[in-house]
Amino acid sequence: MIEAETPDILITDIKMPFMDGLELSRIVRQRLPQTRIVILSGHDEFRFAQEAIQLGVTDYLLKPVSAQELLDALLRIRTQIEEEQRQRQELRHLQEQLKENANVLRQRFLLELVTGQLTTRAAIDAARMLQIELVAHAYLAVSVRCDVIT
Repeated sequence: MIEAETPDILITDIKMPFMDGLELSRIVRQRLPQTRIVILSGHDEFRFAQEAIQLGVTDYLLKPVSAQELLDALLRIRTQIEEEQRQRQELRHLQEQLKENANVLRQRFLLELVTGQLTTRAAIDAARMLQIELVAHAYLAVSVRCDVIT
């Protein structure tokens, strides 16, 4: 059911009849790495908390858990999810802008490269970012001069 629904947040108990919450968390972490996991536990044992941390569990709450504690944890997680979504959206937007401006950026880079305006380090970094291979067996250079007659 978890794979079919792909929840943002999974709340599980440590002790369950079929499988314990740590094993469930391990499976969910492998199959749905984006899902946040909150473990509820009546056990104040360090080994449970330590294993939960190793599994990347988002929160570990000791029972009895009040409604306010659970709500606070869910609100913190919601804030994290919203921030990550905002960052992913911003990254997609920047990637789209980079694609749209790639030709202009390439032309500007090549102009700065041939006119000696870039240091070697800056040229290598810019070429890498623009996916331009600077190392070649041979180079072809063309120089064009345009005079505007009015």
